[in-house]
Amino acid sequence: MSMFRHKKSNTEGFTIVEVITALVVVGIFIAIIFRLFILQTEVGTRWLQFEKAEQIAYNNLDKYARYVATQTNSCTDYPTSAATKTLLNQTSQVAGFTSSVSQQVVSSMPYGCDATKLTNRYPIQVKSTVTYGTDSKQVTHATYVNAGG
Repeated sequence: MSMFRHKKSNTEGFTIVEVITALVVVGIFIAIIFRLFILQTEVGTRWLQFEKAEQIAYNNLDKYARYVATQTNSCTDYPTSAATKTLLNQTSQVAGFTSSVSQQVVSSMPYGCDATKLTNRYPIQVKSTVTYGTDSKQVTHATYVNAGG
């Protein structure tokens, strides 16, 4: 008889500690992946809203810049270089946004209106701004048009 007895070890299956540890690790990975998915969805939604606001601002700019160029023949609308004319000021619900969208288009003559210096061509700035979202993000497009003469 041998002095040392060999214990038969139980190598079949997993212990309860190993199973619980594996479940905890898998749960952590699933939680991380789920959070990344939600974050990616939020970023995508913000990007789509930005793109839509940018398109609205650009369309308004295009429309009103043409209007200003054809309708302004004198300096009466802009008596000083600080004078502005509001062409659009509207707040409404727009599809794809969770809150109201504010649209504003203004025109001004930032260089003043001196017909002799400007040779009867008046550079008018048209600025289109769209404000959206609960944190009031803004998208602005601007251009200059020649009016007069």
